[in-house]
Amino acid sequence: MITRDYVLKGPKLREIYLSTCFPIEMSVSQGGRSMGHCSDFVQYIYHAGMRISPEFDDETWIQKMQNCPHTTFFHGAYPIEVFFAVPNIRNIWLPNIEQIERFQSWLLPRTHTVLCKVRVICQALEKYLDHHNITTRPILKYVSHSTPDPVEPISSKNLTRNFNTFFHSYGKSGWKHTPEIITCFRWHKDWPTLTVVGDRDANSWGYNSGNPVPHNVRLLQRVDINTLRTLQFQNGIHICPSNNEGYGHYINEARAIGAVLLTTDHPPMNEFVKDGVNGILVGHNPPYPEAYRLIEPHFYPSVNVKPFHICEGIKKVLEMSTDDRIEMGRKARQTYEQETHEMIENLKLVEKEAIEWLYHGKSGNLNGWIAQRSEVTQSILDQCLIVENI
Repeated sequence: MITRDYVLKGPKLREIYLSTCFPIEMSVSQGGRSMGHCSDFVQYIYHAGMRISPEFDDETWIQKMQNCPHTTFFHGAYPIEVFFAVPNIRNIWLPNIEQIERFQSWLLPRTHTVLCKVRVICQALEKYLDHHNITTRPILKYVSHSTPDPVEPISSKNLTRNFNTFFHSYGKSGWKHTPEIITCFRWHKDWPTLTVVGDRDANSWGYNSGNPVPHNVRLLQRVDINTLRTLQFQNGIHICPSNNEGYGHYINEARAIGAVLLTTDHPPMNEFVKDGVNGILVGHNPPYPEAYRLIEPHFYPSVNVKPFHICEGIKKVLEMSTDDRIEMGRKARQTYEQETHEMIENLKLVEKEAIEWLYHGKSGNLNGWIAQRSEVTQSILDQCLIVENI
């Protein structure tokens, strides 16, 4: 159990969960525990005052709704359906647009607010709701989004940056066009070094003694987080041509690092970049359908980016002077900071609205909740359940 004040573990978590009514409880499936999802959740815990708890059983969740009928329940990419099955429960949903499936259509009329990390989510859902004449509909609220600052952990290292070398990170994903990027560098053996970090080794990419990795490509498997942040910072040009994204934390990390960013000219990827100003947009083939997606045909999230699309983007960067690359990276960092501030201010409003709902719609109860939260925290401390006081 995590809040912005403390982290807890122990046998009394269920008891605490049922006996204390937070304004916003984060209800998270174990399917949503990736690094990207955790990057989402930490923002909402810290800036919107949410509490995240273990994945309890349905009986516990039903009891929770009975005990705390004016708590707001927050859901990430994998909503807990039992909260939507009970009438008059206030649910907030932070979806990834490419992961909203057709069988989830019944959730929308039972959602109080959809928080949109990127603009295309609100735009596409509005088209869907209008097309199907859905009158009982959620509030669609663009709140912006962000990523924990990757510069902070390495700020004391006095690292130098090379705006003539390339970086690409794909994690476990097969949707980052990693083979296409490597193909570009195989075609252009005179290009500077590309460092690729992810889950797979050279053999799994089809490289061996008979088909060696291009000499200007360095393939690294999983590295620790400090090494990852160092590599991100030291290499000044980041190639992030996603097939689709719910948000795109690795794209936003490139902006936060102050790198020259290349990404796909398709939403939401192109929401991060003003082409030629704070990054470079690369082309793609036409969007294609996926039968399971609720949002289609109002928006098609996926596109294929071919090697020649990526190569053209890289050529644009190589034609820039070093000073122009540095300036583009500075503007990328500036945009990251602006959107982070926008998100923080919007999440404060989300918390404020939830506090008013907790107090039965009465306004002006922020101070009352702060006092009550202090009492709850002290009660937990008295039970010696504290793991870390943040």
